[in-house]
Amino acid sequence: MIRYAIPRMRDLPPSVSPPAPAPAPAADPDGRYRRRLAQILLIGLVGGCLYLLLTRPAAVPRENALLALMVMVLSGLPALNYLREREPDPLPALPLIGAFYLIGFALPVFSLDRVDFQMLRPEIVTPTTLAVVIGALLLFYFGYWFSRRYLFYCATPLRLPRGYDSRWLSFLLWVLLVPHLASLWVPALRNLPSLHHVLEPAGYVAWGMLLLMGLRRVLRPWEMVILLGVCLPLELAARFASGALLTLVMFGLFGQIVYWYHARRVAWGLVLLVVLVFVPLQPVKDEFRRYTWRHGRYANAGILEKTKLFGQLTWRFYSEPRLDRRAFYESAAGRVALIRMLAYVMRQSPSPVPYWEGETYKSLISKFVPRLLWRDKPADTISHDFGHRYSLIWPSDHVTAMNMPWLVELWVNFGPRGLVLGMLFFGLLFGYLTRKLNRSEMTELEFVVGATILFPLCVNQESHFAIVAGNVVLLYVVLVLYFRLGFWLQPRVTRRRAMIPPATLPLESFAYPVGGPR
Repeated sequence: MIRYAIPRMRDLPPSVSPPAPAPAPAADPDGRYRRRLAQILLIGLVGGCLYLLLTRPAAVPRENALLALMVMVLSGLPALNYLREREPDPLPALPLIGAFYLIGFALPVFSLDRVDFQMLRPEIVTPTTLAVVIGALLLFYFGYWFSRRYLFYCATPLRLPRGYDSRWLSFLLWVLLVPHLASLWVPALRNLPSLHHVLEPAGYVAWGMLLLMGLRRVLRPWEMVILLGVCLPLELAARFASGALLTLVMFGLFGQIVYWYHARRVAWGLVLLVVLVFVPLQPVKDEFRRYTWRHGRYANAGILEKTKLFGQLTWRFYSEPRLDRRAFYESAAGRVALIRMLAYVMRQSPSPVPYWEGETYKSLISKFVPRLLWRDKPADTISHDFGHRYSLIWPSDHVTAMNMPWLVELWVNFGPRGLVLGMLFFGLLFGYLTRKLNRSEMTELEFVVGATILFPLCVNQESHFAIVAGNVVLLYVVLVLYFRLGFWLQPRVTRRRAMIPPATLPLESFAYPVGGPR
């Protein structure tokens, strides 16, 4: 049964009555497509576990393999449950988190690749390490379920004005997208206090909403031409030239999530494109970074020159017959092996390295204050301090940064007690955030804003908590104020023509075009 929320009176423009509810779009109304996906996922999960168990390297103990497969199953269960739900959340938050743990804490157990850091060799992983991951996942799931079911069941979801005229809303989105692209191409803009931390996610909001408007054929033709023919190449080239291929993957994944919200379908072409870009370029990434990062020969080169260099290095890598490509691939595989980092710090703490006693979380206090208001705000150097504290980088090296996943951060601060309480807290936190930012009754604009805030927390738990979640509150306040102010500034004549859509299903429009619904 479809329920329609009653629009708030303060959102109604003068002398305008809300329209009758529009019929719900027919996008997999009975969930058959999602059930087929669940069946494919189940077959893949079972088949993958059997294959890894039977073909595991001899150096991988059977006990390790079985525990790693248990982590894989626990990581895949949220996706199976999500696809079987009658009314799943718009953003598959828990399946994304499960995928992160599968890639970083389960699959690397079956890899015997060579690594740059000898302390993180494959054999460092023990059954105790994997048992800790299993316990952490169970605690997280319990906290998530308890939070959604009991603590924050009636939490008020994100609400934005619902009387936008489509052309005025597209104008507000272009106002976000243009400065975002400028910050990618003009280094001086990225150095302005606090600006980069707002413009980067603002770009996701603009891209997500403009994509939805384009899919609904609300954007004007010339806007679509500029968006796909000019802005998209500028966005991809800047991310490509940065040498951080993960940003390309996240951008593509966010596009997939927006498309899933619109059509309840997987854009397999987009998935294939991301894989074809990421996998071949991964072995070339390190050499490219040596030329373009910090004090490299091309550190001050422009984006187009860096893009050309990346292409030349890629061509040389695959055309030179004498290169040991296996070493590159093995090194790349070792970089996602977060389970080894956890095993290493468990060996080192509390002796010879004492627990950090919450030191890495202190920077959260300063994160709430923009650098624009606090000129002398201390810089976040936790990634460097962590590497030095655990002898992962040379004492004289103040350039290399070591990622510290959330599980690892909990252990280096408080040990087992920190992991138990911390994973419970993270579960409770995600339960609240999904109730606040990820509800089926949200409009398209509310969904995109909520997804922009929640998405990095789901897929980027490889970095320490403060750097990922420190700007969430500031970002939420800025985006809400921006769209509320934009609605207030909407021209009076436009506001009189605006139609108020019902707050309904995930596919319900943010606003109908002038003249009412089609």
